Amino acid sequence: MSSSDQIVSSPTHRLRHWRPAPESFAAAAAGRGDPTFLLGIYAYTDTDTDTEETRMPVTRIAIREGKTPDYKQALLDEIYEAMRETVQIKEGDRFMAITEHSAYEFAYGPFLGIDRSDELVQIQVFWAPGKTVDAKLAMYRRIVERLGDNPGVRPQDVLISVIETAAENWSFGNGETQFYRPAAHAQ
Repeated sequence: MSSSDQIVSSPTHRLRHWRPAPESFAAAAAGRGDPTFLLGIYAYTDTDTDTEETRMPVTRIAIREGKTPDYKQALLDEIYEAMRETVQIKEGDRFMAITEHSAYEFAYGPFLGIDRSDELVQIQVFWAPGKTVDAKLAMYRRIVERLGDNPGVRPQDVLISVIETAAENWSFGNGETQFYRPAAHAQ
C-alpha cells in the first residue's frame, strides 16, 4: 500500500483500500464543488479479493427454447474458453447454466439501435471484483468472436452483463465462504 492510499471501513463493508486519483482530477473536482463528482475520483481496489483464486465466475445463459444439445454445449464451451483466454479463469472453475424460454417468456428490443433476433443469447457473469476494465472488454470481444465461429451466433445477438459481488457473498459448498477473509484476519 502506498503512502497515498487510504484505509476505509464501515459497518456494512469490510476493510477496503482506496487510492486517490491523480491530482488533476482532484483539482477539477474541488473546482466543481460537486460531491458526486468527488466520489468519482477514487479508484476502488479490494486487495483482499483481487487474487487469482477468487476469479471464479458463475455464468447464466438465457436463450429461446428449441436449440439442439450440440448448440447449447457450444455456448457453454465457447463462453468458458473465452473467459479462460481473457480473464484467466482456472481450469475446472466452471459453474454454468442455460435456461430456455418460450416466446412469451423471452423479451428483447432494438435498444441502442442493435438489430437483435430470436437467436439472442443473454449472458450474465457473476464474479468477485478484481478484473480490469481492459480484461472485461477483451472478454466481451472474445465471447462474440467464439460464439460467431461456434455455434454461429451473430454479434448483434450476444448480450453480456457482468455482476461483481464481494467475496463474502460466495459459498462454493459446505456452508463456508471459501474466499472471504474478515478484515480482522486480513494480512
